[in-house]
Amino acid sequence: MITVGASGNNGDRTGYSNYGARVDLSAPGGDGSDVSSLVLSTYALGETTPGDPAYAIAAGTRFSTPMVSGTVSLMIARNPLLTPGRVLSILTGTTRDFPVGTQCSAGSVCGSGLLDAGVAVASTPPATTVLPPNSVPVLEYYEAASDHYFITADPNEIAYLNLYLPQWQRTGAVFFAYREAFLAPPGAQPVCRFYAGGIIQSHFFTANPAECQFVQMRWPGVWTLENPAVFYIEVPDANGACREGTIPIYRFFNNRMDANHRHTPDRSVRRAMINRLWVPEGNNGVAFCSPI
Repeated sequence: MITVGASGNNGDRTGYSNYGARVDLSAPGGDGSDVSSLVLSTYALGETTPGDPAYAIAAGTRFSTPMVSGTVSLMIARNPLLTPGRVLSILTGTTRDFPVGTQCSAGSVCGSGLLDAGVAVASTPPATTVLPPNSVPVLEYYEAASDHYFITADPNEIAYLNLYLPQWQRTGAVFFAYREAFLAPPGAQPVCRFYAGGIIQSHFFTANPAECQFVQMRWPGVWTLENPAVFYIEVPDANGACREGTIPIYRFFNNRMDANHRHTPDRSVRRAMINRLWVPEGNNGVAFCSPI
């Protein structure tokens, strides 16, 4: 169940909308008597039975709720394997903040924020059965005992983890990259993969050539370069923006001696990692750009 509140064109709660802790997010519903503040929608004429199709200008959660359900339909079309919990997590994790000074911005009375349909759909990872052209899935694993995350695109490594290392569990998160340079778009960078044993027991990935070289020079004997091109992927610009047709992959550092990182395309996971005080890294927190 997703509970939707209605917002007006000022981004605040409408006069008729319910509110409180049970509301998950808000979407445009229209408010007031001015036509410019209402919602234009398809409409069926008829009082007791469906009539001819038409258009109407009105307000209500009957408008805001279909906007959310329509967004969910697009998300499920992109990945039919989504669970209800993942749908809600992505929806609430990708909302826009309520405008400063509004009633909704003062507390959690209108949900996590305002629906952003475009970001919600873009943040929905495609099912691994429907791959972007020439790409391979990069799967995420998690070991609870160490609180460590690990990513891999190697099918042999994936099979080994699944069969022999049950302590490493799939999180369900996935993004996409390219196994070979000739399959990747122009400008895609090789991803260096390092491993550190001892008290660290962790892997590190970077698509930044300068960072790859720095790690080798700064920590010889600590971080061992396992593969200079474990896969290829596009990278963001200096502002952390990814080109159209790709989505950002956020990188977080646990800021501990065991030096583990997490990579995620999920805006809701991004918010959760910030709440856990993991440190964003990369260009404005973006390390890679995954094809979609």
